[in-house]
Amino acid sequence: MLRKWENGEAAVWLTDRKQEAERLCREGGCVVFVLTGENKGEYAAGVEWCAEADDGWGKQCGRTLEEQFDPDWLFRVWQRHAGLPWKILETERLILREMTEKDMDALYEIQGEEESGFLDPLCKDREEQHIRIQEYIRHMYGFYGFGIWMMEEKKSGCVIGRAGLQIRDSFESPELGFAVAPAFRGRGYAEEACRAVMEYSCRELGFEEIRAVVRRENKKSQRLCEKLGFSVDSETGYSDGMWIFYRKQQILQNFTKE
Repeated sequence: MLRKWENGEAAVWLTDRKQEAERLCREGGCVVFVLTGENKGEYAAGVEWCAEADDGWGKQCGRTLEEQFDPDWLFRVWQRHAGLPWKILETERLILREMTEKDMDALYEIQGEEESGFLDPLCKDREEQHIRIQEYIRHMYGFYGFGIWMMEEKKSGCVIGRAGLQIRDSFESPELGFAVAPAFRGRGYAEEACRAVMEYSCRELGFEEIRAVVRRENKKSQRLCEKLGFSVDSETGYSDGMWIFYRKQQILQNFTKE
């Protein structure tokens, strides 16, 4: 069975036939390989998205595609295919969305080429950084479903910072990461973004613990971590100085849903 979901310019093909899914993928289509009881062991080469459905998922079952598959999810599948960022969070003053290749200049305005402590440093070679952005979008967002997102100011539409979650090999829990462009610091944006990220990590992703790492000399970030409810777990010295490791246990009931 082959069906097509459309919403404006967005279009997603859904099929439970392996060869058909592979053909549509080769032709540049946005494809979801539908897994049923009959084809569950099959793999459609090149197709990045799949979804489970009843054997009678076709038109004969009398249900629309929207009744069988979340239309928001289908739209996000199309966005990923089209190279468009997902909107993750919205606060009173901010929108947090995925990074795109067009955010290159904004990244350097936010972080420069120095190590922030919260985020991995950017490459001095911008071509190398461009490749890293492509890989990050594909592997971090695509595999984990989260990462460090871009922070947009609503009233101006400007990218003013970054905030989100990152994975470190030494931590079992995700680490909170953030950075705000120098021109926008001191306005409470970091706290606003981090609180939203923490609630999202607990409510939507199910993380019951979150970590943070701060340089000992970074007093402002230490105060923010304490304000956010983090507790010091340990302090460790490395060749580049002393670092404070924070930990916070999260309980869903502590977040009030507006």
